[in-house]
Parts: sequence; C-alpha cells; structure tokens
Amino acid sequence: MTTPSKCNNMIFLVLLLSIFLVPSSSSSSSSSKKPSFKKRLEDWFFPRVTVNITNDASHDIPYMCNSPKLDQGLHALRPKESIAFEVVDIMFPLVWCYAQLNDRYHGVFWAFATKLGCTDICSWSLKDEGAFYLREDGKLEEHRLFDNAN
Repeated sequence: MTTPSKCNNMIFLVLLLSIFLVPSSSSSSSSSKKPSFKKRLEDWFFPRVTVNITNDASHDIPYMCNSPKLDQGLHALRPKESIAFEVVDIMFPLVWCYAQLNDRYHGVFWAFATKLGCTDICSWSLKDEGAFYLREDGKLEEHRLFDNAN
C-alpha cells in the first residue's frame, strides 16, 4: 500500500521530469535574452563539463571518443591541436577516448568520469610518453591507457 507522502513525492518527481521532457516553445536564439527557467533548472540539476584534449606529442595522434557530440570515427589530432566537447553530468556519465600514441602504446582512457573530480573543465594532454590529466591544481597526472597488450 502506498502512503500519501510517497504519492506526493512521486507526483513531484513526475512534474519535475516533465519540465525536461516538454519541448521549449521559444525557438529564437537571441544572445541578449536571459536563459529560460527551464534552461537554468536543467543547468543546475545537470551541469555541463567541457572535456578538452590537446596533442602535445611530436606527431599526429589517431583518436576516437564515444561522445554523442563528436563524429564516432577515427580522426587524427595534429601536434598542438585540441578538441573540446561537452558532457552533461547526469547519473555518473563515463566518456572514453581511444588514442594511439605510437606503434606500441595505444588504448582507451576515461576522458570524463566522476572520480576525476572535474567541475567545469576536464583537460587532457596527450604526449609521446602517455596521456596526462591536468588537475585543477595545475599538475599533470599520468593515466595508464587500457589496452589488450600483454
């Protein structure tokens, strides 16, 4: 049997979720307009984090990321070139990227994971010797690539 408080909580949850499921009626993209209440509520509940990956190696690096914002194919990141994409932080998202740093060292790393502690930006540096996460204190932290090598 359901108690009245559980019903009230369920009704509140359904109403709250319906805000996000109903399409927005304004289609104009005026930059001077304030964001709608719905947009501000979405941003508060589901923050966006920018993932930035820079090639600091001496050669092109083939890469591929599973972000819905990027083409899913294999691309080449040229030296000093960067890519950036947004991740919506809903229910502990995991975004991986594959990188081939050289003929022997390639694999997958978590470009965004809650455990990294990114709040606004997750920055990565791909170097000849590995993949490095730029922590918020400015220090580089090496991350091992997941691969199927022995």
